[in-house]
Amino acid sequence: MANFHELQKRAKAIKPKRVRVDLFNYIKTIEKIFIDANIEQLEQHKNSKGNQLRNSDASYTGFYSRTTELYANLSNPKATKKAGDPYNFLWSGEFLSGFESYITTGKVEIGNTGTGAGKKADFFDGYTDLFGVTMENLAEINKSKLLPFMQLYYRNRLKV
Repeated sequence: MANFHELQKRAKAIKPKRVRVDLFNYIKTIEKIFIDANIEQLEQHKNSKGNQLRNSDASYTGFYSRTTELYANLSNPKATKKAGDPYNFLWSGEFLSGFESYITTGKVEIGNTGTGAGKKADFFDGYTDLFGVTMENLAEINKSKLLPFMQLYYRNRLKV
């Protein structure tokens, strides 16, 4: 086992920038966990702050109308649309399959390529905090994935 001075020397050799890059690379390998948490929140009709989903455009009530139900019965979407049920964000499948994560200026963000254009884009633009995970979900991911990764990472770097 290394003595204190050897460990101190190894610790000084660990560069924060390298740790950040390695952590973000690891996060990219587990991005599905973040995306699945985001999708689960949407299924529970919650945004990334844990609040009820609300569209800033009042014409989008958050619940399917009878007209939408009838149209869906003719169109065969990926999931049923029953009048009075909350939006499930699944018509063609483009939205739920369009989730992705990316790194910008030192943070990981979740976005989506399936938000479309025109009225579809307007619909999604009406939501705030649609993408991302709640603090509760982030705490669970930190505990189950990120903390163990960092513990192993530093053990390996310090050779203990």
